[in-house]
Parts: sequence; C-alpha cells; structure tokens
Amino acid sequence: MTAKAEVSASSAIGLTAAQVVVQAVTLFIAYRVGVSQFGLSMVGIWSVASAAVTLGRVGDLGFAGALPRLLAQRRAGGVPADELVPLIDTALLATLAGTLSLSLLLFAPLLWFTRSIAGPDQQAVVLPFLLMANAALLMTAAFVAISSCLDGLGRFRERAVITMAGALINVATLMASAPWLGPQALAAGAGMQALVTAVFGWSRLRHQIPALGLLPRRWSRAEFRGLLAIGKFTQANSLLIMAFEP
Repeated sequence: MTAKAEVSASSAIGLTAAQVVVQAVTLFIAYRVGVSQFGLSMVGIWSVASAAVTLGRVGDLGFAGALPRLLAQRRAGGVPADELVPLIDTALLATLAGTLSLSLLLFAPLLWFTRSIAGPDQQAVVLPFLLMANAALLMTAAFVAISSCLDGLGRFRERAVITMAGALINVATLMASAPWLGPQALAAGAGMQALVTAVFGWSRLRHQIPALGLLPRRWSRAEFRGLLAIGKFTQANSLLIMAFEP
C-alpha cells in the first residue's frame, strides 16, 4: 500500500469512527430535547412508531448489503462506470418498491398497535407520526442503498460526511421547529434527515457515475437475479439482528 493510499484509508477509518460518535451524540441530544419539550410519553410514542415501521425494511431484500461486493468486484475487473448503471438503478428501484409495498401492507396493523398503547392525549399524533415515519423509512432505504454504492466505489469519506450532516440536520430541524410544530417536530427532524441524506447521497453518486439519471429508471432482470442471490444472505442476517434488537 502506498503512502497516499495509507493516508486515504486512515482518513476513511477516522471519518467512519466520527460518524458513529456524531450519530450517538445527536441521538442523545434529540431525545433530551424531545423529552424536555414534549414529555417522555410523547417521545415514547414517536419511538414506537418509528421503530415499528422499520419492519418495512424487510422488503428491501438485502440489496444494500449486496451492492458493495458487486460494485467492488466490477471495479476490480475494470468494468466501465457506465456499465454499472443498470445494477445501481435496479437495486434502488427494487429496494424502493419492496419497502413501499411492505410498508403499505403493514400500515393498518401498525396504526392499530400504536393507537392501542397511546394514551388519550396522544391519539391525535399517532397517524401523523406513522405517516412521517413511513416517508422517512422510504427515503432512508434509498440512502442506505446509495451509501452502499458509495462504499462499493470506495467513497467511504463522502458517505460518512453525508451521514453526519444528516444527523446534525435532524437535531437542528427538531430544535428549530419545536416551538411551532409541537410534537410533530420529532417527525420533521427524522424526515428532513432522510430527505437530505438521500438527495445529497444520490448527487454524489451521480458525480462519480455521470451516466446515472436524475432518478433511477433502468431495470435489468439479470442484475435483479444477481442481487437477489447475494442479498438473501445479508437479509437473513439483518432479520436476526432485528429480532434481537430492543
């Protein structure tokens, strides 16, 4: 490894570590602000709603876990950047379609469940919370796939910077909108974070591969089968982690 490569690798590792710290600190601040502004029970309902809708991530078929491996292999094999477009577009389209479909199927049961544990003074926020949580989930699923593409292309630093910026935007949006949005500021912060990371992540990915369109549109059945062959194993691991997370 050359000196330049060593510096680049060290920088990527440092930024990844910083990403973990920033995410943890901003999450702590967001919950402190939420509890102080709206009370523990309201933050609890938002936490339940946002955690419950993550079941929709099962619909992404594990493609985000398959992308770094496939992209890295093709880069190592000298595949031109333009020829990576069908793989990336197919992964994003399938991720969004699968997540959206499962989220729609789960919406009514999750609405009933969340309302069943919410108090009388919290019923009014349950539906808006779930709607915004699902919207944020869809954009987050897109960003997870996009960040996997950036990792596969070796753009670890860009992925870390975008992720940290999103976490900071979450807290800033929450604090700025709390006085006039009330408890909905919790959802607004998460939604803004998901939107900004997805948009900027896709922008940076298009900078690396100019052949990508403004939106993903090129579907490939062959690429879908290849993604599914690897994704099913990464999805199985994700399901095990989800089953044992509090």
